[in-house]
Amino acid sequence: MKKLSKLLLVIVVVALALPTMWGCTDRSTRLRVFNWDYFMHPEVFGLFEDYMLEEHGERVRVRATSFSSNEVVYREIAENRRDRDIVVPSDYMVARLRAGGYIQQLDADLIASELAIHQAAGQVSGTDFRVLLRNYIYDGANTFDEGLLYSVPFLWGTLGIMFNRDTYAPDSVRSWSHLFEAAGNIFMKEDQVRDNYTAAMLYSFSAELRHRSEGLTNFSNPAYIELMTAIFNNFEAGANSFWNTADFTHHANFTDPFAQATTVLRNLRARQGATVYWEMDWGMFDMQEERLLANAHKGLAWSTDAGFVMNENPYAPVADMLYYVVPEEGSNLWINNLVIPTRAGNPRLANKFIAFSLREDIAKLNTLSTGSPAANQEAMENLEYDLRYGDKSERFDGTPDGFKYMLLGIMFPNDSVMERLFIMGDFGDRFHAANIMWTNVMA
Repeated sequence: MKKLSKLLLVIVVVALALPTMWGCTDRSTRLRVFNWDYFMHPEVFGLFEDYMLEEHGERVRVRATSFSSNEVVYREIAENRRDRDIVVPSDYMVARLRAGGYIQQLDADLIASELAIHQAAGQVSGTDFRVLLRNYIYDGANTFDEGLLYSVPFLWGTLGIMFNRDTYAPDSVRSWSHLFEAAGNIFMKEDQVRDNYTAAMLYSFSAELRHRSEGLTNFSNPAYIELMTAIFNNFEAGANSFWNTADFTHHANFTDPFAQATTVLRNLRARQGATVYWEMDWGMFDMQEERLLANAHKGLAWSTDAGFVMNENPYAPVADMLYYVVPEEGSNLWINNLVIPTRAGNPRLANKFIAFSLREDIAKLNTLSTGSPAANQEAMENLEYDLRYGDKSERFDGTPDGFKYMLLGIMFPNDSVMERLFIMGDFGDRFHAANIMWTNVMA
């Protein structure tokens, strides 16, 4: 009887443990990815599953969910402690997550060993992912993750103006003033405090930036770099702040940059003859499908908005009636990165996926889908050649004059564009002040 009781006890304990055991087994083969909408070609996950089975004999299932802003990432990872294996935050958010201890160091040895497999297959040129990056992106990423110990750049791009080329001649839209002084329908980024702030400050200092760059001819001028660095990184307020003590030739001093941006954005909302639409992702589709074209329109856009609707994405036809420009005064270089949260359930698989994303075929697939250049510079050089001169150049047959080179400029920015791009810093202890600014803008 005692033996029977002990046997029943063992059966009960094992039965209670089985769901946990099964859950662990299932979890060990699942990769949870938290990414921006439309920011990875839908075939990539299946290709990774196939690779893991064929190369490592491991059955893997990728589960992807999307987010709409970096602030959502912070809430999910830092505050709600959600279980994610791969997250794709932008530059400044990497710095914030790293400082808070919410992301873990990459397994450099594991990534290198995976890259060695891909190198043997002819898909990457080396096993050190840093060597694969374009110099601008490597240098930029070091500003928010020194040594690239916690993040790998994934896709990157610019902030600019997208507009209807049937209404505005491409050469007629060059400055931030062509957005903030426009009539008709104007698209701005809803709840994207950072991007609206950046555009407002660049417009506000347009004349000063022209002066400091010697008429937009010398973007290496220390005076130009000083002001652009302040716009993107100096958010201090008060009598002793940069903004109140700087020697401006074409701008009045002020004590709070957020107050300055608030004025510019509120003036845009109140502008006669203009209607502002606040959107996150649907604006690019409205501009593509001509839903809101009762009046001429322009919009604040990430290059990936423009590249996505103008390229071979799997969700919509090519919008060749649109155009995109990086304003001549300068703009933002954004870098989205692959990171692994501290609480990730499967960091081993996450590191393998990071290496997989650097493959040339995967980089090309994501770039053609999103219109954003991938981190693998050699892959981008090969893709650009194919689009300019090779088999893929046929996709531009029948498009308007100049469309091909404009789109290639979005996907592969040249040095003349890169030299006037700056990475946005974290608002830091003025984060709440920035949110108050936004509340005042929308009030």
